[in-house]
Amino acid sequence: GQKVFLEAEVLNKRCTYTGEHLLLKVDCNSEVLSVFIPKTAGAEALNISVQEGDIIGVTGILSEYKGEKEIKVERKEDITFN
Repeated sequence: GQKVFLEAEVLNKRCTYTGEHLLLKVDCNSEVLSVFIPKTAGAEALNISVQEGDIIGVTGILSEYKGEKEIKVERKEDITFN
């Protein structure tokens, strides 16, 4: 996948059932995208600091997961708050 940067509003967040990863649903120009934050990329810390309604910057690798666009974050510094 290609590396992308976008600014988006956090619609909701949840932890995965296994592995303690964090999943965000974000609204980027009226397109809903998934942001996958692995445990190794600071999912636990980001789960505390990211709230629904926040506008965040996301840098990550754009790919497709189960037919939906998904951005995979590599480091917690790839999520910025505006």
